[in-house]
Amino acid sequence: MEVVDFVVVGGGPAGLSAALVAHGNQLRTVLLERSSELGGQVRWADHPIADFLGRPVDHGAQLAAVFAEQAEGLGLPTRLGVEVEGVIQRPDGLFRVEYRPGGALSARAVLIASGTTARRLGLADEERFGLHDRARTLGPSLKGQPVVVIGGGDEPCETARWLAKDGAQVTLVVRQELRARPLLRKAMLDTPGVTVRRGAQVVALEGQGDQLQAVRLASGERLPAVRCFARIGVEARTPRLEPDPVREVDGRLRIDAYGRTSVPRLYAAGDLVVTGDRRYISVATGTGAIVGRAVESDLSSG
Repeated sequence: MEVVDFVVVGGGPAGLSAALVAHGNQLRTVLLERSSELGGQVRWADHPIADFLGRPVDHGAQLAAVFAEQAEGLGLPTRLGVEVEGVIQRPDGLFRVEYRPGGALSARAVLIASGTTARRLGLADEERFGLHDRARTLGPSLKGQPVVVIGGGDEPCETARWLAKDGAQVTLVVRQELRARPLLRKAMLDTPGVTVRRGAQVVALEGQGDQLQAVRLASGERLPAVRCFARIGVEARTPRLEPDPVREVDGRLRIDAYGRTSVPRLYAAGDLVVTGDRRYISVATGTGAIVGRAVESDLSSG
């Protein structure tokens, strides 16, 4: 079995940053990414990104392309389209990293930077009606149409505002109260075409084929909708870890200031370890770079 110094699980900003630092410091590094492209969730950002220093872009795919070009130019070994299923620490301290299509690596150190996945509502037909699709770029095609957005945080408020600005008739369904930052909350509430339904819960989706027609609330009320977008937060996404490191109550991996988990030479970075108010691309790249340097230090010390 191939033995390397450092395996990075995840090709988003955190994983790429860590891998590039380690690779630049002469560690035998391999990055594994489940998608066929690098960039992680950055690729799905369908709005301008102006807060990443030095690289304002119209949408995330542009920034992801820059990341991929840099990784390729520096010769970073990557394996795309592979799903890491397990990271198992052997008695000798090495990790066995298992992935499919069938393969495995042995590594002296491993970074888990597999990010998060959108939290599901648990409704029938949730995937068929595209509740977790990109939303903002669809605004012009939804002009004059009824749309439902679910959630009360920053992202659902911003999604509702963008869709309404393009002419959609948006109903924001919130189980309790709005939790978005005051600035974003006010901007949405000041946008014509947005109605907020507090204390409501979507319990069913109705439609024909892949065309949504309405959502049903717990009260029994039926809201017409040609599209519905759920933005109710994210959940940590990790492969099977043996041993499983200490986690926070919400499933995030607990780390120290250098990205070390409770398992020796198993690290974590990016969205997988930060709270929602710290989920910035710059934070992800920073935590990744810290891990890349820490791995070099830890491995050189024996």
